[in-house]
Amino acid sequence: MNPDRDDAIFVGKGTNPAFLMLPLANRHGLVAGATGTGKTVTLQVLAEGLSREGVCVFAADVKGDLSGIAAAGEAKDSFSSRARELGFAYEAMRYNILEQLTPNGRMNNYGGSAGCTATANFADQGICAFLTNSPHQLNALAPGGSHEVAIREQLFAGYVQDDWRFRSNLTFNLGLRYEFTTKPNDANNRIQEITTLSNCSASPTACGPVAVKSFIATNPTTRNFQPRVGFSYDPFKNGKTAVRGAFGIFDVLPLPYEFGLNTAATFPFQIIGKDPNATLGTGAPDPNVNFNPNAVRNRYVQQNPKRALVTNWNLNIQRELAPGWTLLAGYVGSRSVHLSAAADDINLVQPSGTPNGLLWPINGTAVDPNWAGGTGGSGIRPVLFDGASSYHAAQLELRKALSNGIQGQLSYTFGKCRDTSSAPVTGDTFSNSIAVPVLFFKSYRVGACDFDVRQALAATFIWNLPGPKASGPMSYLLGGWQLGTIVHATTGSPFTPTVGSGDDPLGTGFNGDFSMDYASLVKGCNPIHGGKNYLNLNCFALPSAPISFASQCIPNSFPGAPQAAPQGAVYCANLLGNAGRNSLYGPGSATVDFSIFKNFKVPRISEALSVQFRAEAFNILNHTNFSAPNFISDGNNNSIFDASGAQGGNAGVLASTSTTSRQLQFGVKLLW
Repeated sequence: MNPDRDDAIFVGKGTNPAFLMLPLANRHGLVAGATGTGKTVTLQVLAEGLSREGVCVFAADVKGDLSGIAAAGEAKDSFSSRARELGFAYEAMRYNILEQLTPNGRMNNYGGSAGCTATANFADQGICAFLTNSPHQLNALAPGGSHEVAIREQLFAGYVQDDWRFRSNLTFNLGLRYEFTTKPNDANNRIQEITTLSNCSASPTACGPVAVKSFIATNPTTRNFQPRVGFSYDPFKNGKTAVRGAFGIFDVLPLPYEFGLNTAATFPFQIIGKDPNATLGTGAPDPNVNFNPNAVRNRYVQQNPKRALVTNWNLNIQRELAPGWTLLAGYVGSRSVHLSAAADDINLVQPSGTPNGLLWPINGTAVDPNWAGGTGGSGIRPVLFDGASSYHAAQLELRKALSNGIQGQLSYTFGKCRDTSSAPVTGDTFSNSIAVPVLFFKSYRVGACDFDVRQALAATFIWNLPGPKASGPMSYLLGGWQLGTIVHATTGSPFTPTVGSGDDPLGTGFNGDFSMDYASLVKGCNPIHGGKNYLNLNCFALPSAPISFASQCIPNSFPGAPQAAPQGAVYCANLLGNAGRNSLYGPGSATVDFSIFKNFKVPRISEALSVQFRAEAFNILNHTNFSAPNFISDGNNNSIFDASGAQGGNAGVLASTSTTSRQLQFGVKLLW
C-alpha cells in the first residue's frame, strides 16, 4: 500500500500508514535500529519520495549500504539547453616582450636636408641626404639598456542568455555578459611612467616618471555589465520573410597589448638617447648622445581611464525570392568611446586655435620641458583613453543555394568609418597613420578611419559540371569537375596630404619619422586625376595667412615655394594646413580568383575515399592594384611639399601595389 498524498511522503505501514509531512521535512532526524530492521530501505523510500517532489537528495554513503540503490543520472534536454545558456570564462594572461630598437643605433630622417631639394642633383631628397651624409638625428640604445616587460593580468567573465518565444512568429534572444579584468602590472615591478602632463613647468622635477604598481591607477572594468537583445520576426508566417535585429554593448578591455610594445621601447625597459647633429663615418664615439634619465625616451599613460565600450546594432530583412534564391538588405551601426589612442611622441609644443587654424608659437616649449630631453628631445610615448569612433553601413546580399550543381553569392557593402585615432598600440599602426598626431586637439585628429574602405563588392560562384551518367572510362574522366571563382572589388583607402616629409615645419619639436603638418587644398580643384601620377599637384597649396597675421608666422617661411604666396597673404610654416586627416582616398582594388577541381572516387580502397586535384589562380587577370600614397612604403609620397616649401619629387606618384601579381597553385587533396 502506498497512499498518495500531495503534502507528505509515504514512509511505511504498521497498523496505520506512516507519512513524513513535507512542511516538516527540513527538520533534523535520526533513523536508528539493529541490522536488518530496514534502515537502508527507509532511506531509499525517503530519497525517492523527496526526488519525486523535486527535491535534490545527497546521501553520504560511508559504509556502502546505499550504493545498490543508486542509479546513473540522465541528462534532461531542458537542463542541457539551460546549461548551454550559462557560461564562465577565466584567463591568466602572461605577455612578455623585449624591444631592442636598433641596438646598433639608427641614423634616420633622411629628407629635406640642406642642399637636397627636388631641383638639385637628386629627385629623391632622402637618397640625396643619405649619400651626402646629412641625416637629421641619431637614435641609439644604451649598452645594457634593454629589459623585458612582463605584463600579468587576469580576466573573469560570465554570461547568461535565453530565447523567449513571444509569439509563434516572434522570438527574442536576451543576454547579459559581465567581464572584469585585474589591473595590468609588471611581474618584476619595474614600471616607471609619467602619470601627469599638467603644469610641467612648475619645477624641474614636475611631470617626471614615478614607480607605480600598475600601468593605470583605477580599474574601469568593475561595472562591465553588457546587455544584449535580439529578435527574429516572420511577418507573414510562411517562412519566406525574416526581419532580424539586435543591439548589444561590448567592452574594450585594458589588455596587455595596449601597454606592452611602447612600454618596452621606453625608460626603464629601453634606454634610448638621441643626437640631432650626428653624422656617419667619424669612427669615434658620439659624445652628444645623452643617456641621462632626464633625456631618454619616456612613457606617459593616462591614469584614470573611463569604461571603454562599443555599442553595436543592426537590422536586416531577408526574403526568399524563389526556391533556393534569397535576398538580404540590412544596416549595421557602431559607436565606440574611451578607446586607447597611442602615438610615437606627445611631448610637443602645443598650438593655439586661431581664425586661420591651429598655430604653433615660434620657438615654443614642449609640454614637459624637464624630461625626455624637453623640446625636440627623445620623446614621450603616450596612451590616452579618449579615442572615439563610429561606423554605419548598408549591406546587400543575394544568395543562391546549391541546386543543379550551381551555387553562388553576391555581397555589397557601402559604409563609412570615422574616428579620432586608429592606433591603439603605436602611432604608426597602419602605413597611412600619422605617427605623431596632436593628441590634445581632437579637431586635428577627427577624420576617416585609417582602414576606412567605403565600398566593397564580393562575388563567389561554384559550378559542379555535369558528367556522363553512364559508368565507365568516359564517366571517370569527364565527371567530377568543379569550377569556381571569387571576384573582389573595393574602393581605395584614405591618406593625408602633408607638408614637411620627415621634417618639422610647424616647430612642434616632435621625435618621429614623418611630419604631421597638413597641406592646404585649393577650393574648387579636384586633387585626384588618377593614373600613376595620382595627384593633381596644382590643387595643393602651402599654408598661408593674411598679411596682418605675418608677425605670428616664422620669418621667411617656405623659401623654396614654387610660387609666391597668394595676393594679400604670407606663407606661414607654423600654421596647420586645411586638408585634414585622411581627407583623400587612394585607387580602388579589383581581383579575380579562379579554380578548377577534379574529384576521383577510389571505391577499390574505400567507398568514402576520393582524390581531389586542385588548380587555383589568384589574381588570374594579373591586374595591378596600387597602394594609396602613404608615409612608409613609398618614400613618403603623400608629402606634397618638403620643409622648404618645394614640391616633393615623388609627391602623389604611386609606387607600390596592394595585391600580388598572378599566383598559380596546384595541389592534391585526399578526402575520406
